[in-house]
Amino acid sequence: MKRDSMYRSLESVGQTGNRPANPPPEEPDALVAHVRVCEGPGRQRPGLLGKFLEFLPHAGIIAVLAGLMQFLNFQCPYIIAWAGFAAWACYFLAGCTIKGGAKVIGCWVFGVAASVAIMELGGALAGKLGATAAFTIAAGFVAFFVILFEKVPALDMIPAWFIGAACFFGYSGYPGMTYKVSVPSILVTCVVGQVFGFVTVLLRTKYGKMVEAGEKGEPGK
Repeated sequence: MKRDSMYRSLESVGQTGNRPANPPPEEPDALVAHVRVCEGPGRQRPGLLGKFLEFLPHAGIIAVLAGLMQFLNFQCPYIIAWAGFAAWACYFLAGCTIKGGAKVIGCWVFGVAASVAIMELGGALAGKLGATAAFTIAAGFVAFFVILFEKVPALDMIPAWFIGAACFFGYSGYPGMTYKVSVPSILVTCVVGQVFGFVTVLLRTKYGKMVEAGEKGEPGK
């Protein structure tokens, strides 16, 4: 009896009362368990390989922009590729927004100014104290005041100060370099880096929405 009851239960699968549960015309595969769970035979979520392939355009966007940064390095004397990559990264540290990018530029401006102050103060003290003592005191003295800007909302991104200063010091070490060249070069490069950051977010967001729309079966926007 139990076995007959089990068979009758299996035979009743897919029925509503005494009538078969016929799928609607727009969902002919509704009785297939996998399709039913995935809500139709349309585009399914990609597996590991599919996700990797979908991500390739993101890498392509960065590759093209990185190549463009290097190209500009050779075409424009005021753009330094390695400093541009640092400025580009700062855009993301600042929250990936235009407002954050503007803050980065302001912090780089003041970071470069602080660097010039260290070089000038150290140079003025070097004759009496020696280079080691002079620049040690100069760096500590200027850094003390830099940290106070943590309480100034528009300039409180202290890491950007230090990154801008590091880029300035690095470029100032080139043979024959002067403030007339190094200061505008670092600041122009910083602005270019923020533009690259903005374009990166714009393009990746656009592509991400296209992928998401495709998964939902909607036209990309």
